[in-house]
Amino acid sequence: MILIAGERRIRAIKKLGWPKIPAIILWGKTDTFALSLVENVARENLNPIEEAQAFLKLIKEKNWTQPQVAKLIGRSQAYVSQRLILLALPEEIQMMIIEGKLPKVTAINLAQYKGTKGELIKLAHDIIDQKLSAEQARDKMTSLTREKRMKESGVGEVPEGVKVVLEAKVSLVPVVDKLCKYFEALLDLTPAELKKFFMEMSLPKRSVLLSAFGRIAEDLPQIKEVLDQIEEED
Repeated sequence: MILIAGERRIRAIKKLGWPKIPAIILWGKTDTFALSLVENVARENLNPIEEAQAFLKLIKEKNWTQPQVAKLIGRSQAYVSQRLILLALPEEIQMMIIEGKLPKVTAINLAQYKGTKGELIKLAHDIIDQKLSAEQARDKMTSLTREKRMKESGVGEVPEGVKVVLEAKVSLVPVVDKLCKYFEALLDLTPAELKKFFMEMSLPKRSVLLSAFGRIAEDLPQIKEVLDQIEEED
């Protein structure tokens, strides 16, 4: 047998006296390119684009399937497919990935975003320039997708207040969760309990709530229309 990668780990395991280890064993004749790929993936010598190009070469030139490639490198099929979709991105974005400007998680999300070449490149530059985290970048893509769907479905011009939310650089999921729990709790209160609840609240907080409820009341028909549209599409 020939050890392709993991020499230091083998030495450490021998010192520990482990009788068995998780390993990838290749039997029979194996392509030298495939062997070098296993070694480079194991040592994390390749960037995501180089990995994707190597996987594609095995698939196209050697007639391997994605599950076979995944088994060869000891990763899941999802890992292989996520790398391969990066090759569908414009070359300019692929270079950003190679140079380490665009994190692989963000790059994978970007590859799944439905947009034109120009939209993808602009979005990639925005993510880098604004130094968005992977979560913030994903939220931005989700907001842009939803805004695009609303425009395409004829909902009309997105209100400025909604745009602010759609373009927010932070995740609103925790805020929405808290709001849902808050409203659920309010709905369970009797009128007397509700009055007591608001009386115990400080004046500044009551003022904020009063203003917020007033704004919601004004925009309720439009909010309901948008929510109904989203429900129909989902």
